[in-house]
Amino acid sequence: LPEESADADEGLVLRQSMSGVAAAARAGGSDESADLGGAGGNLQQRLMTSGHERQEGDACTICFLPVEMPMGEHSRTNFCCLRRVCDGCILAAQRRGIYSRCPFCRQPFTRLDDHASLLAMVRKRANKGDARAKKVLGEQYYYGRLGVAKDVPR
Repeated sequence: LPEESADADEGLVLRQSMSGVAAAARAGGSDESADLGGAGGNLQQRLMTSGHERQEGDACTICFLPVEMPMGEHSRTNFCCLRRVCDGCILAAQRRGIYSRCPFCRQPFTRLDDHASLLAMVRKRANKGDARAKKVLGEQYYYGRLGVAKDVPR
């Protein structure tokens, strides 16, 4: 049992050493704003994961962190792969020079006003049995988006 706690402590030390705040604190920099930033980030993570149970799709598919609410303002769902990517991962991809491609599947972005190609991409994924694509396709018919006729329940 003590060995496990030592391993857990080493992992904790390793995670702390990766953060810039802990590295600055060890180097002797006692900047209050850096210390608050580290504690604030930890508090934000605890608040985002506490409370109501969040759905599986509420996390970014790249970094696996929960997306802040409202999710539509802090993330984007791409039609190419139908995966939710947070703004932080989009920014990180842009800093690496990936501007016109999806950060998850690397497919070129399709213009959002090109309804025919967006609908074709979703239909192609739905025909292959992708459950998420079937859900999105059903929503397009239910609300009458992407140029399809609104499906009225009888």
